[in-house]
Amino acid sequence: EDLTPDDTALQLLSLEYSTHNLPMYNSPDFSQGITNGYDWYWANGTLQDWSYDQTGCLDFTMELNDVKWPPASALAGLWDDNRKSLLAFTAGARYGVNGIVTDAVTGLPLDAVITVTGNSKPVVTDPTHGDYYKVLHTGTFELTFEATGYTSQTIGGVSTTWGTPKVHNVALRPGPSTVPQGTPLAHRAA
Repeated sequence: EDLTPDDTALQLLSLEYSTHNLPMYNSPDFSQGITNGYDWYWANGTLQDWSYDQTGCLDFTMELNDVKWPPASALAGLWDDNRKSLLAFTAGARYGVNGIVTDAVTGLPLDAVITVTGNSKPVVTDPTHGDYYKVLHTGTFELTFEATGYTSQTIGGVSTTWGTPKVHNVALRPGPSTVPQGTPLAHRAA
């Protein structure tokens, strides 16, 4: 089994969910209420595999109950167990580093790729808004920002602390690019 380059951050994000759901966290079946899907049961070519590989999207499966079709009378309790978990998980999606990549001259958003040195899974910006999100554990990282037709920029010493979003906006200057002209960046990151 090969773990994803983002495994540590994925475990921390999973714990954001389970630590706010005591029945899940105290599960006798899974340590701290979480497991790696591959360790639970092996399946090749899942939506999660495809989504992470092809789009960089982080997919999770939350098993909320041991009963496949719980009665309506159980729904209020399930909501109570999971409400804080959902909110914490949503907030945790911004832990690590996020920001906007723009053109330094026009201020317009860019279609860019952001790579963390030592992590082989880059993220891409939303080309319409220029925003990016990379879930990272606590540490100090080196980030490289690239866009077609722009000089890439590498920034070291970007420190993150789990539980706190780190906003890092970058403005790239038009110029020589390490990205071959015409390369669709969304596909380049896969």
